[in-house]
Order: sequence, then structure tokens, then C-alpha cells
Amino acid sequence: MTEVGRFFDAIAYGEADQAEVQNRFRNTGVLPEVGSKLVVTAPGGMVVSVADGEAMVEGFHYKNTASLSLAIANNSSGSQRIDRVVLRLNRTSNSLAVAILQGTPGGGVPALTQIAGGTYELLLADITVNTGVLAIADDMILNYTTFSGYFYEKPRANLLDNPTFRVNQRNSLSVLGTQAYVADRWLIGAGPSSGYYQSQLIGVYPPNMGYVTPETSRTIYTTRTANTADGTTTFWSALQTLTGTRAQPMYGQSVCLSWWTYSTRAGIVAANIDLGASPQYRYIIRYAHSKPNAWQYHWVVIPWNATAGIVNGSAGAVVVRFIMVAGSTYRHSSHNAWYDVGVIGGKYVGPDFSSIVQSTSDSFWIYQPKLEVGTYPTRFEAPDPMLELMQCYRQLYVPPGGSVLQADAMSTSSVQFFMNPPVEMRGSPSLQTTSPTFSNGAGASGNQIAVLQGGGWVTGFTINNLIFWVGTSREMLGLLGSSTVSSLSPGWGVGMQLGQTGVLALSSEL
Repeated sequence: MTEVGRFFDAIAYGEADQAEVQNRFRNTGVLPEVGSKLVVTAPGGMVVSVADGEAMVEGFHYKNTASLSLAIANNSSGSQRIDRVVLRLNRTSNSLAVAILQGTPGGGVPALTQIAGGTYELLLADITVNTGVLAIADDMILNYTTFSGYFYEKPRANLLDNPTFRVNQRNSLSVLGTQAYVADRWLIGAGPSSGYYQSQLIGVYPPNMGYVTPETSRTIYTTRTANTADGTTTFWSALQTLTGTRAQPMYGQSVCLSWWTYSTRAGIVAANIDLGASPQYRYIIRYAHSKPNAWQYHWVVIPWNATAGIVNGSAGAVVVRFIMVAGSTYRHSSHNAWYDVGVIGGKYVGPDFSSIVQSTSDSFWIYQPKLEVGTYPTRFEAPDPMLELMQCYRQLYVPPGGSVLQADAMSTSSVQFFMNPPVEMRGSPSLQTTSPTFSNGAGASGNQIAVLQGGGWVTGFTINNLIFWVGTSREMLGLLGSSTVSSLSPGWGVGMQLGQTGVLALSSEL
């Protein structure tokens, strides 16, 4: 066993000692609390500019106190070239500086060098250099900001429910031209002339993210089914409403909203945070998806609005909304600020908003949204699947297909059954049903209900009435019966089986 103590007077230490210790405190990435975070922009001409900021790279500290210009080589090859802006640590030359990693025309993205204990490159941005361009523009730059955190710092809690979109109790395949849930807790909002927009869940992911299966995350994918011109009231968005209890950590705090998008079209898009009942205030977020056919990561810090506040309880208090399409009716004269909804009315986007799905060849993805307390985003972590499901049960409970519910034979021709959600729901639920039929003498299939008594399936039993009443937010009771047959033994415990497709659901949705 070797014991090591550092650092003491009169003992020589090397850079490896210092780097090892520093790397225990801050991991590799840009320091989020300092300067302008080394953001890469296009000031004009064949150059890019790296903003001031600081970073840690494998235990070594980097500091840039002013904007730094870097030349981008001309491209006359006839093929697209991708260059990368990197922060390069070279342990041999004792240097840590920003550099351009030039790509090969037609060769895709050049590989980073990341050798522990040797040369290590931290990616800041990719630059798409098309052949013959005379100046770099902002829409050619895709920033990749990896933030440095303390070694003990865990990702902050995500206040959004079902941020992976993997819970889908309604088994929604898609939402087309209407208002409906595409996944639990995620409502697709449509305007009166939005019949040609469609959103669904698919498994397409950003590269090198580590979350690449439906078990960990899915995306909300929006397309267009017709090239009909948008109307002034056309609207398409994905939103989630949080209860006051769920949103309480936001009270008095700045919050950070982060998310990924992919789009076949570049454009100026919008997101909102609504705060307070009705709501009282709306923060209109303007963001640019600047590069077509590419993934982009977005994050914005929203300051606390002390005037609105948050009322604790089970009522809706906060709405998070991502807007893909909005007609001129919904445009406001400014953005990136809080606005009194009583003044601006139904305005959701800024003045230069451009609908991101304009033709049938366009598509738009939203991936891994995160709402957290703080002034910079922390790493997204997929919640525990069971915890995620239980959070969704608070507002919707759909017994799995094939479930057998506890029931009692009240008479020879009626059954009272019980449907108890696994958690206490947000409030007293209502029943959602798809008008089931009865399975005669066999187990339920499709959209059916079957009654089991004494080890066998009841025959000759039809649904004469289906009456429900609420016991509490933990219980829904139902009466299933027929007056035409006498197939049951009163007082016996029986089972009621649900079919494989949606039959019954308890809803306490906001």
C-alpha cells in the first residue's frame, strides 16, 4: 500500500500531481459561473470569435479575458468541410489554448484527440465551411458547451414530469391536427387551422449522448401532412403544466430550461414559461435553430418573477411550452422577458419567429427537456423508470391491458368493481372510457371486459350499465351489470378483466 500526502513545503511536485488533485475538484469543461462561457460566434469574414471565459481541461486551468479571433481557411475543394474549435491541452509543449482542428473536405467531422495524461481536446464548436464561402456566418456555427462541475456535484433535479417521453399510457401513436397527449403529461396544442400538423414519438437521438434506446428516452417528432398555407391563427406546440407543489423549488429562484432540437430547416423558434394562475405572467423565449439537418442544444436562464409568485397546491401553477408553429395572431413585439398576460393577451412568440415546419419536407424534433433551479444547465439524467411512471400516475392511471380488477357480485346480474391507482392522484379523478363490450364466456380481448367467477368465465352477461363514482383520489368504484341474465352468485368475490386496448382510465389531468 502506498500513501500519498500533498502539498507540503520543501517537497518537489510535478504538473501531474497538481492536475490529478485539480481534476478531483472540477471535471473537464467550461466554467459556467465565469465570463461569457467561451461561446463561438461569427464577427464577419473568414474568422470566428471565442468569447471570454474559463475552463478546466483534465485538471489544467484555462482563462481567456477578451474575445479571441481565429482564422478559418478558405474552402475551394468543391466539397463541404467541417472544422472544429477546440481547447487543446498539450502536456508535452506545456500549453493550453484555443485552436482550429481543420477537417477534410467531404470527410465529415474530424476526430478529437482525447488522451488521458497527454494531448486532450475539449470541443467548443463545429463550423460548417461550404465550398466557395467568403465569410463565416452564425448559422454555420454549432456550439457544444460542456460545463465543468464540481466532482461531488450531482445533476440538479428536473422539475418536468416524463422528460424522456417514454411513459405513454394512452398508447398514443400520433396527434394529428387536434389537441391531445402525445405522451403522458405532454399535451400537443393545436390552433383552429392546424389539421395538417402531426406529432408522434420516435427514437432518433443526438450523436454521442449515451441515451440511444427507447428505454432511456424518445423524441417528440413533428411533421406536416400538407403544404396548405398557414393561417393567422395556426398554432402547434408541446406543453406541460406543473402543479404548485411540483413547482415549489422554483420559488424565489432563477431557473434554467434546457433542451435539444433537430430540424431540417433553420429558423427562429420560441418557448414559454407561464407563471401564476390563469396565467399571470409569461416569459417568451426566443432561440435560433441555426443549422439545418443538425442537432442543437439550447439553454436559457429565466429570472424569478416576484410579482407572480407560486401558489402551493394541486392546481396548475407553471406551464412550459415549446412552440413549432404560430401565426401572426400570436406574435408579440419583443421577447426574452416577462410580460403581463393581462396586457399582452394570447401572445406566445417574438416578432421574428419563423414556423419551423413549413412544408411536407420539414421535420422538427424535441429531446430531453429539463427545467431546473439554477443559472446554468446540469447533465440530463433519465429518471428511474418506476419513479417516472408513478409521477405520471398522479394525473393519469390506465390499468395495463389484461389486468384483473377486484370485484364483488352484488346480485345475479351485477358486479361492483374497484379500480385503485398505485399513488394518490392529484385530485378526484374522472373516468375515461372507450365504451367497452362484454366478452362472452372467455377472457377479454381488444376493447372488452370479461367477468371471472368460481374459476371460469361468465357467459351470457352483457353490459347494461357502467356507472362510476369516486371514492377518493385513491379509488374509483364501478357498477357493471345486466338485467337480462342471472349468471352470478351474489356475495361472491369475482374478477373483472380488461382487454388489451384502452378500456378504462382515471384522469386528474390539469
